[in-house]
Amino acid sequence: MIVYESEFTIIEFTPELKLQVQIWKEDTLSLNFTEELYKREVLANAKQVAENKTQFLISDARNFDFIVVPDLQTWTVTHFLDVLVKEPCEKYALIVGEDLFTQVSIEQTVRESKHKGVMIKYFTTIESAKEWVLPS
Repeated sequence: MIVYESEFTIIEFTPELKLQVQIWKEDTLSLNFTEELYKREVLANAKQVAENKTQFLISDARNFDFIVVPDLQTWTVTHFLDVLVKEPCEKYALIVGEDLFTQVSIEQTVRESKHKGVMIKYFTTIESAKEWVLPS
């Protein structure tokens, strides 16, 4: 079921699987996507993780075309990745696109976190991410 939707993201939650999927829409490619909008979307995702007690998270960032600069990476660790540790989320799969600069900024953000207890892995398809995230 859809638990959040904006012009930039859709967040779906499947209660019986404790699975949350965030999909970044193509609209993030627009010049109107700002740091403040990025923060709003990250906080919405964190809020859903906390409210739903999400155990498994997939973020489909193939359409995410925004460079997360170092200061924003630090902010993301504090306001999102630390929430995953607190809840605790067991697995976090990131589906990355082909834009090298965006992919590197995402990876640097995750690397900066102290994500003890949360397994994080990168994928190129939603199918491979779901296969890894969901328990057999």
